Amino acid sequence: MKLQKLGGIAIIVSIFVWFIAVLLYNRFGLPSDPVKAMEAYSVAPVYPHIPLLFIEVLYILLMAFFLALHERMHATAPYLTRIMLIAISAATAMGFMEVVIWITGMQLIVPTRDVSAYRALDAIFNGFYNAAGHAAMWATLFAGWAILKSRAFKPILGWLSIAASILAILKFIIPQLGLVYPFYIAYVAIIWMGIEMLRKKPNIDNQ
Repeated sequence: MKLQKLGGIAIIVSIFVWFIAVLLYNRFGLPSDPVKAMEAYSVAPVYPHIPLLFIEVLYILLMAFFLALHERMHATAPYLTRIMLIAISAATAMGFMEVVIWITGMQLIVPTRDVSAYRALDAIFNGFYNAAGHAAMWATLFAGWAILKSRAFKPILGWLSIAASILAILKFIIPQLGLVYPFYIAYVAIIWMGIEMLRKKPNIDNQ
């Protein structure tokens, strides 16, 4: 029961963490031009790191939430929830890697003002960023599937999670589709799950 409450609180807090990270990125994010970006970083290297740390916190909160989902549904959907945990663990690992690679790489590249190296680092960072999000959507897909199998939540939450995840995965594969909203639909679904975790005591033994 404690993990259920922790998971519910974690996913709700994650909204504020994500919102703060976006605000901080808009405030302290580096210019798109590599030369200007390296110059800005050399003047104030700490500020661009702040939103990245919030990304790490966000993934920790997501991990806590998915662990709570696993506890709630593993009795009736063991394989689906295990795959779900593998996917969110991969997403969390890549989320941490993108932060560490960026900070370490910038400290090495900026003193040399190497534009080519900066662009390569930026590509690697964006690759890990997108891969982490992609893995998180796979975790959400399997969570939705597990919900339909276990009936741990209202079926609509399972269908929303599956639909949003499929659309998001298609957006990664075919960017030309121009899909904008799948991530937000998925987040609404998992926030709803978090609220249900706080409101209801799950009968885990009978699921």
